Amino acid sequence: MKDIMVKDLTVKFKDVVALEDVSFELRPPFFTTVIGPNGAGKTTLLKSLLGMVPKEKGEVSVFGIDPYKRPVEIREIIGYVPQIEKIYSPVPINVEQIVMMGIMLSRSFPRIHAKDDWKRVEWALDKVGLLNLKKKPFHELSGGQQQRVLIARAIVRHPRLLLLDEPFSGVDAKVQCELVSLLNALKLEGISIIMVTHDVNTVSAISDYLIVLNKRLLAFGKPKEVLENEEVLRKVYGPAVKIFHGEPCPSVILGDYHA
Repeated sequence: MKDIMVKDLTVKFKDVVALEDVSFELRPPFFTTVIGPNGAGKTTLLKSLLGMVPKEKGEVSVFGIDPYKRPVEIREIIGYVPQIEKIYSPVPINVEQIVMMGIMLSRSFPRIHAKDDWKRVEWALDKVGLLNLKKKPFHELSGGQQQRVLIARAIVRHPRLLLLDEPFSGVDAKVQCELVSLLNALKLEGISIIMVTHDVNTVSAISDYLIVLNKRLLAFGKPKEVLENEEVLRKVYGPAVKIFHGEPCPSVILGDYHA
């Protein structure tokens, strides 16, 4: 199975550098967590894997596919869950219709439901434990339930890679643990995951790799190794960083906690 590879990736928006010479390689299946301060380029990294932002230089390959050259193919194998604040609005659409979007948006016009599409929607909702709420209006759900629906929408086409941007934003600790269990189960089924978060302690124990990003790649490796590197964490988050050593991974309190 081919890897996910990013080599010397630089992304600029006009004169503002979002990513600079970022390189890493991941061998699936994996659960990788990306952390860094506000404005570090974390969301830009996810969008680069989808070919959604223009790159100034560098290479990106996802299972042997260049997302910049083959954008249609890449969207067939990647599920994407953006930050919920950017997509939430009280529109008259129910849960199963939200999930169906994950199928319809991949098709050209006219977008017509195939015979088995609703079965696939029910499969995805069952995976996230919300099949009983399929007719409920999306805006009436709790924050944790909305995140589950968006994950269902992202996995409805059985992607090989799942990208999540701050899925813990706006949900309490109990819901975070539930989402971690769900994501870990998806990884065990062979779906590789790259997740952006500020709450690294919640996922460090199940992460295979941790990426510390601040426009440049400052650290990449096993969570225990990265989280014990006080020098790097202080360089990124400032002197307020506190590290509590323990097993299987240290716990950290980061100076920056903005989404």
